[in-house]
Amino acid sequence: MSEKREPKIMDVTVKEGGHRVNFHVLPEQVADLAREIKRSHLQYMEISHGRGIGAKVAGYPGLYTEKELLIAARQAAPELHYVVYLSTFPYSLMGLELIANLFEIGRVGINPDEIEIGKKCLQKLKEFKKRPFAQLNRIHLRDPEEIAIAAAELQDAGAEVIYLVDTFGSMNANEVQAYVASVKAKVHVPLGFQAYNHTGRATDNTLTAYHAGAEWLDASLLGMGPGGGITSLETLVTLLKNENRCKEVDLEELTNAAKWQALPTLRTLPHSTYSDLLFAKHKIDFYPVSLLEKLSEILEISLEEFIIGLKKMFPDMTQLRKAHLEKYLNQEQLDFDVVMDYLRTGKVENS
Repeated sequence: MSEKREPKIMDVTVKEGGHRVNFHVLPEQVADLAREIKRSHLQYMEISHGRGIGAKVAGYPGLYTEKELLIAARQAAPELHYVVYLSTFPYSLMGLELIANLFEIGRVGINPDEIEIGKKCLQKLKEFKKRPFAQLNRIHLRDPEEIAIAAAELQDAGAEVIYLVDTFGSMNANEVQAYVASVKAKVHVPLGFQAYNHTGRATDNTLTAYHAGAEWLDASLLGMGPGGGITSLETLVTLLKNENRCKEVDLEELTNAAKWQALPTLRTLPHSTYSDLLFAKHKIDFYPVSLLEKLSEILEISLEEFIIGLKKMFPDMTQLRKAHLEKYLNQEQLDFDVVMDYLRTGKVENS
């Protein structure tokens, strides 16, 4: 394996693990995690709200802004390279200026049908003189060739690294190889890979992506992340060390960080719920999942029947959104706003 480059491992414990506690993470906890990551000799740490920078200001759950968390991390471990995650919603772009001096890499989460807006986000990062990375989410909804074409467009728009994400935790090793190979054939910038663990394959798939040519690899302490979590940082480093990689990374420090910092901060271990497994099976996701569960109860159908119905009604969607739910409920002669008021108050107002 001497022909492979040394992997660049990015710790995403704060951004992905934050999902487990509705992003109620304290600055001092982030500072402790940053110190441990520095001691382990990793170099890259992502600190963002899981819905993208600016999400707290836009109304998503959270205790502190990225600015507050990044300041705490940089004071604790100024040597690390800090990464932030941007969604394609306006609130992320609006939040850039507030933290422009606190990070080096901006990663833009882009669905396959959001390439044009993704390009604008990459350009905005370049204007701020930041390293722009493109993160192609939900790739499993499109075939490898279509994802490769999208990756080439993002490369031409200035992306320095193209990440591929198994958002649903649904991919197998052969599929990972196919997507990485297809994208490598069309781009010359480095590739990255992020894998969710809903079906227990995240670490294996991350290694498969590395062997297929991906250089940047995401992982979190204890595999912390939404649902079944993501690739375990300690396990990934162990397996890479078995291949004579990651020689400088201190595995003992990582396990200490998992035990003494990550677990007390995030309090629970990742586990795949029934909803997560259905999302993996049907290649769909939604936040918050509890809303889908409540709507299926109102419709008096199973959650899987509800998901199948949504997929059948919107076969080309890449991300389930409020507008899709509104149209589906309207088909069932239900008003979305009335239903939401009922879920909030337990009452239905007289018309």
